[in-house]
Amino acid sequence: MALGIGANTTMFSVVNSVAAASSARLSEDRLIQISNSDRAGLGFLSPEVYKQLREQSLSFEQVSANQFCRVNFTGLGEPEQLVSPCATANWFELQRASALLGRTFLPDEDQRGRNRVVVLDHAYWLGRFGGDSKIIGTTLTLNNEPWSVIGIMPPTFKPVAAAASPIYTPYVLADNADTGVNVVRDSSPVSCSKPPKRKSR
Repeated sequence: MALGIGANTTMFSVVNSVAAASSARLSEDRLIQISNSDRAGLGFLSPEVYKQLREQSLSFEQVSANQFCRVNFTGLGEPEQLVSPCATANWFELQRASALLGRTFLPDEDQRGRNRVVVLDHAYWLGRFGGDSKIIGTTLTLNNEPWSVIGIMPPTFKPVAAAASPIYTPYVLADNADTGVNVVRDSSPVSCSKPPKRKSR
């Protein structure tokens, strides 16, 4: 029991020190980027630290992670190489962003074997697919594999910590254990339901 308490305390200390190392406010009052100022490169956190933040930061509504993935789009017109955000399943939810058509990621779609889904940016949908709503549910070939189009974002969507991109795909942490991730948290306090009032006798 003492060993378990010690391990939890150590984990909490690590998470706290990383979170305090460096943070940049992404929105006026809610979204904050977390980075490690001691880490080489762009201040990305390791997937393991992201998992600890997600599990231990009980005061945060959401903690999400993303990277930038390079994919080859072939089989439909001219081939393209796209570089776009790939993110954990709650990335859209953290931004409180909903799809204009279709949907965004489901909670388990950043897991291996369930991640071959793609959300289209509005401008790319108009330019590449002519604004055809029938693209929802069809299959695109990305990196020589079939990916299902599940949603199209509204024209007002501006992805957090990234420029507007043609597509958005899930990020499988288990397949990228050695790659740092960009971490964003929601600084809003978790809402707690009030206990029911006791009836007076």
